[in-house]
Amino acid sequence: MAGRDEERFQDRQPQRKLRATTAVTLIGGSSYVALVAGLVRSIIVMRLIGPRGRGIQRLAGLYKGYLSNLSVGWRHGVSKELPLAIGAEDAGRAAQVEDTGYLAVGVVSLLAGLGMVAYALWLSPHQFETRVALAIGGGLLAAEEMVALYWSVLRSWESFGTLAIGELVRTFAQLGLMILGAWLLGVTGVMLGWLAAALILLGFLDLASRIRVSAKVDWQQVWGLLLIGFPVALISFADILLRSIDGAVLVHFYGEERFGLYTVAMQMAAYLFALPQAAGFVIWPKVLESYGAEADGERRSRRVLLPTIALASVMPVIGGTAWLLMPAAVNLLVPRFALSVPAAQVLSLGATFLALPLASNAALVANDREPVVIATKMAGALVAGGGTLYLVTHEAALSSVALVACTGFTVAALLSLAVQLQEIIDRREQLVRELALAIAPTVWVAGALGAAGQLAGGLPEASVPGALLRVLVFLALGSPCLLYAHRRTGIGRELLALLRDRSRS
Repeated sequence: MAGRDEERFQDRQPQRKLRATTAVTLIGGSSYVALVAGLVRSIIVMRLIGPRGRGIQRLAGLYKGYLSNLSVGWRHGVSKELPLAIGAEDAGRAAQVEDTGYLAVGVVSLLAGLGMVAYALWLSPHQFETRVALAIGGGLLAAEEMVALYWSVLRSWESFGTLAIGELVRTFAQLGLMILGAWLLGVTGVMLGWLAAALILLGFLDLASRIRVSAKVDWQQVWGLLLIGFPVALISFADILLRSIDGAVLVHFYGEERFGLYTVAMQMAAYLFALPQAAGFVIWPKVLESYGAEADGERRSRRVLLPTIALASVMPVIGGTAWLLMPAAVNLLVPRFALSVPAAQVLSLGATFLALPLASNAALVANDREPVVIATKMAGALVAGGGTLYLVTHEAALSSVALVACTGFTVAALLSLAVQLQEIIDRREQLVRELALAIAPTVWVAGALGAAGQLAGGLPEASVPGALLRVLVFLALGSPCLLYAHRRTGIGRELLALLRDRSRS
């Protein structure tokens, strides 16, 4: 068995380790192809099914997101333990982690999906169309949980090429099938197309990865992996709560149609979070490996501090550009959702604060400080949820709800950064300075947005010429943020080196 595990370990090792910048670019490139295609898909689907249909679709997504936490303990046990085993070059431990993860996640996600179907058919108080969407969401839950497990395993082995192709498979399957479904059957067709795309992706990952696991049950390992992953599962639940509690409260009080409008804002934050998520996808196992391989403190510090500085500086510029393009894009493409624009603009900058703690959270998990991560996210969720509850009971505007959600994101991010930076920085003055510098680019961008509006003259913000002029002025005013990112992290040199490598190959 040991020889088989060693052979399996060697087969899984990538032929050539990718540089972190190359891997981020590869995953980020596929993620942004997915983003563009997702925008096209969403625009067409929203035009076909309208605000209420969109609200039903996203409501099924909320149910699915919360129920996914039933199996996420084992999946995150794999996500934490497998990179540590790979870093320590322990073939037997790596094989055992994989075998247990696939068995446990497969069984529990299937049961969770069946539970969602049963609720939709017999217990749900919603109307028929919503209940059908929830039932289809149960099948989607089971399929996407297995996809997520493949993603965790392949990420741990740094099979980023396979994952990038998988992202493209997912993207174009969803693009074609969800639009076709919306055209034929409305929101029910959208859900069926979503499910079919997930099954196609699952089949691709199984064929492309050639992962074969042992079905032998080791109950001690099943329990042990759950204990390892359970704190990370709580982090996942807290993260979902932080990013969706505003929508969950809002749909209860405002109904499916106004929730459908607000989902445009939630989707904007999700799209803008795609690039830092791609970076975090690469950063997470590398931070864990540095702990598994007992790396020196300076190496660990760089793997936390540099990504945080880069994200804090670059993301506000991206979010600000989205802020300025949003009115014209919605007016031109989905005018029925025009009331969602102010909230979407606010959440476009909120994505900055979702991105900030990616590296610090990974370091805290690697250092067995999961309760700290959970506490920071729950604190942010409490701010967002409590604020949203107060606002909706007073019939507040959707933009006010978005602002409260961003406040929750900010609280969670700064708490996580403060705790982790205390391990890196000894002097309190320098700690406060780094936290202030993490916020400063967003403050600068807010000022640049106001100045761009003033300098654009009388051109309406919802017109294409007005939006483009504002973007050009804003990018000029926001360029100091990009220069600061390069000065602190050298990200410009990394990108130039990547381009040179590509031109030579």
